[in-house]
Amino acid sequence: MSDDKPVQRWGNALLLLLLALVAYWPSMGNGWIWDDDHYVTGNRTLESVEGLGQIWLEPSATPQYYPMVHTSYWLERRIWGDVQDDSGRPGPNPFGYHLDNVLLHGLAALLLWRVLRLLAVPGAWLAAALFAVHPVTVESVAWVTERKNVLSAVFAFGSAWAWLRFAGFPLAPKPAHPDQEAGGAGEFKLSWPYYVLSFLLFGAALLSKSVTASMPLALMLICLWQGGWRPWAKLLSLLLMIPVGVVAGLHTASLERTQVNAEGPYWDFDFVERLLIAGRASWFYLQKLVWPDPLLFFYERWKPEPEEWWQWLFPAAVVAVLAGLWGLRKRIGLGPLIAFLFFGGTLFPALGFLNVYPHRFSWVADHFQYHACVGVLALFAAILAGRSWWTSAKDEASSSRVEGPLGSQWSPAALVLSLALLVVLGGLTWRQCGLYQNEEVLWQKTMEANPKAYAAKVNMAAIYWERNQLELAGDLYREALEEDPINHSALFALAQMEMQQGKLTQAGEKLQKLAAVYPGSWEASFGMSMWHLHRGQYPQAAQQARVALQVPARGPSGLIQRAKAGLNLGAAQSLQGQWPQAENSLRQAIADDPELAPAYAYLGEALARQGQGQQAVVQLQRALSIQGNNLDALVNLAWIFAGHQEASLRNGSQAVALAEAAARQTSFQFPPALDALAAAQAETGDFAAAQQSLNQAMALVQRQGNQALYRQMQQRLQRYRRRQPFRSPTGFP
Repeated sequence: MSDDKPVQRWGNALLLLLLALVAYWPSMGNGWIWDDDHYVTGNRTLESVEGLGQIWLEPSATPQYYPMVHTSYWLERRIWGDVQDDSGRPGPNPFGYHLDNVLLHGLAALLLWRVLRLLAVPGAWLAAALFAVHPVTVESVAWVTERKNVLSAVFAFGSAWAWLRFAGFPLAPKPAHPDQEAGGAGEFKLSWPYYVLSFLLFGAALLSKSVTASMPLALMLICLWQGGWRPWAKLLSLLLMIPVGVVAGLHTASLERTQVNAEGPYWDFDFVERLLIAGRASWFYLQKLVWPDPLLFFYERWKPEPEEWWQWLFPAAVVAVLAGLWGLRKRIGLGPLIAFLFFGGTLFPALGFLNVYPHRFSWVADHFQYHACVGVLALFAAILAGRSWWTSAKDEASSSRVEGPLGSQWSPAALVLSLALLVVLGGLTWRQCGLYQNEEVLWQKTMEANPKAYAAKVNMAAIYWERNQLELAGDLYREALEEDPINHSALFALAQMEMQQGKLTQAGEKLQKLAAVYPGSWEASFGMSMWHLHRGQYPQAAQQARVALQVPARGPSGLIQRAKAGLNLGAAQSLQGQWPQAENSLRQAIADDPELAPAYAYLGEALARQGQGQQAVVQLQRALSIQGNNLDALVNLAWIFAGHQEASLRNGSQAVALAEAAARQTSFQFPPALDALAAAQAETGDFAAAQQSLNQAMALVQRQGNQALYRQMQQRLQRYRRRQPFRSPTGFP
């Protein structure tokens, strides 16, 4: 099987890469989608040399401990550079990351072909080509976050190829004497350098995605099928790999629970229910391989019900198929059984027996079968080749047959069918790439195809909210709660939205439900701290913020949550005039999340209140560089530029521009912005405009019933009538 010409080998390899590039060409223009912010665009470890060390030495620095994957992102950040996003801010260039994913997928297909060739599997090239263009792989290739799959497949298939070379594949004809080793001349030596390479590549695969831990078991099955364990060092070499895979798998499972939060009511199922989930999921994946349409990002999450007899048919059918293949082993050999065992064994971590975070949304996902599908595809390609390879595959090793891309002994019908399959599957893949164009397209199409996809509704609602389309956002959040009444994201978001709209009673009800369903959660305590802030209950707000800070920071998102809780604590302390304490809390929040613009805005006021005007200006300008429309930063900086007693800090024209921006942003209905605008206009000498702006602010304050603030504004109004600008040691009234 190794006597094909080098030119032909290289031609076949390039053809596989070309197939992948053509099928995935539309993905090159795609942007960033779900979770790409955690893995790439918002991943702070990619920004520095120190971050590279964190990737390898701090498991909590990244969403999951897959350092090979994050190292590849780190390198790409330097190779591909940054581009401006839709908001005009620089960010990683998505093109290079998508191109690299496609190239890695093509390389994985190439290595799969070489592995199958070593195993003398007829139709090896077709199997690899089907893998290269099959649409079930799109989710792994077109989604940058799933670099985990394509990179780990490259290393896993490379490791398998190296181990097969170590173990003497392709096998020579069976020796005449029982004591003679395979090799034709009675002399065969294990090639240990290949084993070292295999072990290193296996480690790299585990550090890319620990689902590859099943590879040594798969190689054991191959040995069982292809001729046993002699020499016994082959078995020992695989046994040495298994503990490494077990440790990696257990570590990933632990992080999935403790860092990714895959625990709680969404995973509260007993073994019987999980068995039903696994049985149905197995057939789902097989069906999608046979008929890959429609393919969704979120499939419907069915409910396992042991009392429903028909749900038992799925696991029973799995057992029946495996038993049948075992019973037929003397007639058809072990090949088909090995293929299905590989399929099920590789899928096992995602079948529901272990807590996996995506199971919160659906029991199945296309990217879960990226590695597993190659067993079924290889079986199908071999059947299409029309050869009984599973009976005595090692006898093929002595064949002098030269194989082109599809082989030289195919019937015309099989050849036409194979080419048609590649064209159809490639077309479906081309079309499927469009689903991953951007987040809005992803969620809209997912909701259209699966109206029960509550996670898509929550994520689309967040986009509407960011655009200030609050009615559309609220409707989607409520629809999500109809499908999933305990969805913490929807409850939390609706509570925040209602607080912004002044509906504090309704917001409080949702936060109480959140606390009841998820006691001790960050969302519950943080939400309550916000609720108390809106109610003017600053000591209670500070207390709830401290509770939120006690929730362990789990991964990068945990640091962001801790930063937000620190911001709330700093805000509550500021509103109580506890400026030194507020400064400490806000600096810690900024350390946790250097892009948290509101923290800089509050810190600027805290510094100004303590007489550090110049440092305050620096912090407020930093807030505006991150978030140009940050209301607190606009108003606070306007006050300093308008009313600070130090002339060097005053700038009337800039104060007017800042205050006008704040006033326009709030449709001239926000009293603090109008108050600051009046002070800025007075600083420029336009006292008539200052009186008009302050009168408008006073009318709003009077309607709100804030008499204390109304009286303070009256005093400033008298100054403006006397043509005297506002002045204070801090710049603030």
